[in-house]
Amino acid sequence: MIEALEEQRRDPNIADLDFEQRLALLVQRQWLWKSNRTLASGPKPIPKRARCRPSKQAPFAALGPREVVQFTPLT
Repeated sequence: MIEALEEQRRDPNIADLDFEQRLALLVQRQWLWKSNRTLASGPKPIPKRARCRPSKQAPFAALGPREVVQFTPLT
């Protein structure tokens, strides 16, 4: 964030912006930096407890794999 602030001080176009706009730019840059860092680290493994298990009580479990459900539009 300090690096972004220094860049703002050096950029003559930023001098025309008010405090809130400059602060918003700093916050946006920090948020993007953190999200990019998270994406670059790759997916995290799913905890064992959070893994889904097939349930026989699922609402569409009675439908076979080839059965098609058709919905009629409400008019």
